[in-house]
Formats: sequence, C-alpha cells, structure tokens
Amino acid sequence: MKRIVAAFCTTLVLAACGSVAVVETPQQVVLTASQKMSSDVKTAKFDMAANIVETFPPALAQSLGAQGGGLSNITVDVSGKGQMQLPDKAAMNFQAKVGGVTVTVDSVVAGGKFYIKDPTTGNWTLAQGTSGLGQFSNQLDPISTTDLLKSVQSVKDLGDTKLNGTDVHHYEIVPDKTKLEAQMGSSGLSAQMQAVIKNMVDKGTFHIEVWIGKGDHLLRQVKEDIDANLDLGAILAAAMPAGATPFPGIPANATIHLVGHISVNLHDFSRYARRRRAVPLIRRFQPAG
Repeated sequence: MKRIVAAFCTTLVLAACGSVAVVETPQQVVLTASQKMSSDVKTAKFDMAANIVETFPPALAQSLGAQGGGLSNITVDVSGKGQMQLPDKAAMNFQAKVGGVTVTVDSVVAGGKFYIKDPTTGNWTLAQGTSGLGQFSNQLDPISTTDLLKSVQSVKDLGDTKLNGTDVHHYEIVPDKTKLEAQMGSSGLSAQMQAVIKNMVDKGTFHIEVWIGKGDHLLRQVKEDIDANLDLGAILAAAMPAGATPFPGIPANATIHLVGHISVNLHDFSRYARRRRAVPLIRRFQPAG
C-alpha cells in the first residue's frame, strides 16, 4: 500500500513539474511571436493609424522671414490599410492629413526602403531624407513596426485580455536601443540622417505595447509612442546639397520636438505550407526457419 501511495505521489510531482515546464515567460512568448512572423507567416493584412506632431523652435521661423510666418508645428494624421508579404515587403493605401489638406497615397515597402506614388504624376519615388513624407518613413513603415519584436530588452506582463474576439497576451516592451537604432537606420539613409536617428534613439523615449495571440502566438497589434528631440541643424544639413550655404540664424543647439503615436492591427494571416516528412515504411522480416 505504501508503495502505491508513494508511486501516486511521485506521479503527481512529475505531473506538476511537467505543467510548470510548459509555462512560458513573456520574453519567450515575444521571441516565439517574432520567429513566427519571420518564418511561419507568409502574408498578413493590416490597418494603421498614426498621429505625428513636430514642434519647431522660434529661431527657424525667424530665419525664414516672411516665408516662416506662423511656422510653429506640423501635425500629420495618417490612416490606411494594406498587406504585408513577409519578411520585408508591404503595400499600403493611406490618407495623410497635413495642415488641413488631405491626400491619398499609395506606398510600397521593399527591402527596407519606403516608396510613394505621386498622386498627380503616377510616378513612384523613394521617400527619404527630410522632405515631405520621407521624414516619417520609419513611423509609416508597417514592417519596421512589427520588427520591434526583434529589439526587445525587457518585457512587462500587462495581463491577458481579448482583442477582436481573440484571447491575447498584452505586454509592454522596453526596446534595446542599440538594436532599435540599427533597425530604424537600415533604410539606405545618408550618413548625416543616420547620425540624426542615432541621436534621436539615444535621447528619446519609446513606449511600446504588443498584443500576441495566446493560442497561435501571432502578433495581433502593436502600439508605439515616441517622444524625442531632433537636431535641427543636422536635419537641415542632411537636406541641403553639398556646398550649399547653411540657414542663417539657427542656434547650434536648436531642436525639433517629435511626438508620435502609431498603431498597427494585423489580421487575415496566411502561412507557408509545411511539408510533411515522409515516414519510412518499416517492414519486419522473419528469418526463414
């Protein structure tokens, strides 16, 4: 009887140990989600919304004279939808509202570069540098947003919840700034813009939240809040052709205050078909007697 009780207790202990072993830490869940987005998911549809505000120093308006009258800040509101073809391609149609003017833009991300279609000419151009929507290419690139899973330093569990009817883990991510800097600066930017991004990442604050499916470990939603100061002199230098005269009257320490809120919802996933391994047929031969 004692042996039976001992065996029963041993079974319970082993079962308990087994149940503990399969519990994943938040870091493991995020890592698994990142791996799935990189290797298992072929395509995913997404909806994006962003609000970006840039506040300029008074010295900039003063240096521009009459042309700079009233220049204090720029607000960009973006909403759009599209489809990703992982790991590095996406197409999106979005509306961007700037200063009371709304434009509809088609964009394509390929190989870390952000292209937009001119709504008036129909020509595709590489959006980069500091002009137009190019200065917001990192914030509007959905691939870069989902790649935040690869730049994790620590993870905080905010509790499980439901998102659009799906049971999800809700986490807050503290990014590894070295990895984040490399990720944000990998779009073929000039050395000057790379330096601007490095300074922004080093001194800025990034608040990131993710929602990951409990059953399938698929990334369902990402929200990113950015608060950073950009070196105005470095940005103007990067935008000007070589040998051009710098803007007069800009203090050496003048900065642009950038505040951004970006949200990406992912859905309608398709996965790569997995090939089944052929199971060899094992035959037993009885030696002839």
